[in-house]
Amino acid sequence: AAFDYAETLKLFCCKVAGDANNDGACNLGDAGYINNFVFRPAVCGTLDPPLDKLGCPPDCASAGDANNDGAVNLGDATYINNFVFKPGQCATNPPIGCPPKCGPEK
Repeated sequence: AAFDYAETLKLFCCKVAGDANNDGACNLGDAGYINNFVFRPAVCGTLDPPLDKLGCPPDCASAGDANNDGAVNLGDATYINNFVFKPGQCATNPPIGCPPKCGPEK
């Protein structure tokens, strides 16, 4: 079989853990992006830019999988919210407040 460069890149797409909206940072925007993906998937691709990604899955699923459970869901949005609002708890109450991890590469 021929080497497929595009498929290989998908295996290693997570650059910033928790960065579901692919803006280069993990923040509340990513939690909101995941919430829209979960609750408004029918909107994906129906709006004009810059809202054309509303409800769409993350470009890199492993970056959106902040809690590293193999899926992008509300658990990831909650994980990101805790990372933003409760960072001091990571040392005493992990995983609450701990930095996101890149999910399993698919």
